[in-house]
Amino acid sequence: MGGVSSMVRHHGAPSPTSTGNRHPHPKFSANEPGYSCSLVLHTYTACVAHFLFLFKFVLKIFYGTIVVENTDLIPKTGQPCIVCANHSNSLTDALVLVTSIPSSTRNMLRLTAKSTQFGRKTFTSWLIESAGTVPIRRRKDFNNEDVDNSEVMEHLMQDNPELLAPVNFDRIRELTTRMQDRISSGTIDAPSWDLVRCARLASRIYAPLGTRMSLGDYVRLTCAFVEALKPSEPPRTIGAATDVSESVEEDADIQRLRHDLKIYQDQLVRWGIKDDRIRRPLSRRTILFRICIRFTWSLLLFTISIPGLILWTPVFTTTFYAVRNFKKSGPIWDTWDEIAQYKLVYGLFSGVLVWITAMVLTLPVAPITAVIVPLLMWMTLRWLEDAVSAFRAFVALTRLLMVGKVTLKAMRQIRGDLHARIRNLAVGKLGLPMEPEKYFLEKGGREKGRVRGNLESGAKYFSVRRRRKRDWNETLRLYDKVDYPDDGL
Repeated sequence: MGGVSSMVRHHGAPSPTSTGNRHPHPKFSANEPGYSCSLVLHTYTACVAHFLFLFKFVLKIFYGTIVVENTDLIPKTGQPCIVCANHSNSLTDALVLVTSIPSSTRNMLRLTAKSTQFGRKTFTSWLIESAGTVPIRRRKDFNNEDVDNSEVMEHLMQDNPELLAPVNFDRIRELTTRMQDRISSGTIDAPSWDLVRCARLASRIYAPLGTRMSLGDYVRLTCAFVEALKPSEPPRTIGAATDVSESVEEDADIQRLRHDLKIYQDQLVRWGIKDDRIRRPLSRRTILFRICIRFTWSLLLFTISIPGLILWTPVFTTTFYAVRNFKKSGPIWDTWDEIAQYKLVYGLFSGVLVWITAMVLTLPVAPITAVIVPLLMWMTLRWLEDAVSAFRAFVALTRLLMVGKVTLKAMRQIRGDLHARIRNLAVGKLGLPMEPEKYFLEKGGREKGRVRGNLESGAKYFSVRRRRKRDWNETLRLYDKVDYPDDGL
């Protein structure tokens, strides 16, 4: 895994943008060869701050919605704090954390990264070093030989004396266990892709499309079904024959449910429709009417997006070829985590180049172009999101029209049986509410991207800031992603 391995808060240093003054920050570097670590006083330049601002803008484009929960629990500047996160997207994870944690609470994050990322003549290496990142030597990067990080840690402690506060080492394992549990609660972790597929379908049947839940609740609900659908382990107590028998029977029921969910999802994929089309039957007249509406709306949005798509074409092309060539540089397990990073970096530079080129070509009115081009590109992206969504609905409705009434009726009966079994599992084993739609409506807050009610949904069908999603699985593609790689890959 490349990039930032964990996040350590840099304490005590004033914010570089709070007073307008320039403050020295230590810059850790790993010198070639051997990556011996040294400390150099470095100014946290405005250039890096500007790049972080640009990346924050790019992140808003790349990720439709970034939801940050419980920011009030983050300790304020001057209090020791370690920020840990699941880490699957290399440098992108660090950028998300840096741009998501309020600067008014923590004025700087001291990142950690593997030492082999330092000393390279690349933009990524420059950005990591300029941000005051701490290089950590890892044994697996040095042929499993012993490594020494004492010099780096010594400099880190000198700059952050609050990290030297007395620590109760007896509670470290308890603390790390709690940290692991908290991270796992927001991470979908399953032994197979097939289990993830079944768990996502189960969560959608339990809390159907339109349930007004936050992104965090959606992830936690899916995690709960992943755990519930895992094969159970029999009790280890000697002589507990009754418990073993009950465990085996329960496991058999779970496996039958997984099998039936897989068959149901396979059928939906063959037809190219969602579960919600089965749950809420529509008359053929209604389907035809909605087909006309969706097609007309998508055609209108695609048409007004054409001028902006001309500006986006160099960005899409550059990013596509950069990612395709990067995938060829190594096996999938070694390159997949850096794809998001490559898209962000190449998207940023190609987008800035398009902006500069547009100003040069319209030099007499360059100040106006400097404002209009970014606005046009942003609005094009928003129009395109809604156009793709409308066209996807048009295709699904067309395919639904081709399915016979008898077949749909049989599928509704199958879904009804699955819904009853999933609800029993959710309520009986997971302790979830009997009425999820009512529960999440009352529980939810004003998280970003969440549609709160029918009035708000109708009044703000089109938002300039972001698309308001009814389905958190929705992405900018013409099909719904419900299938995953084979487990053997």
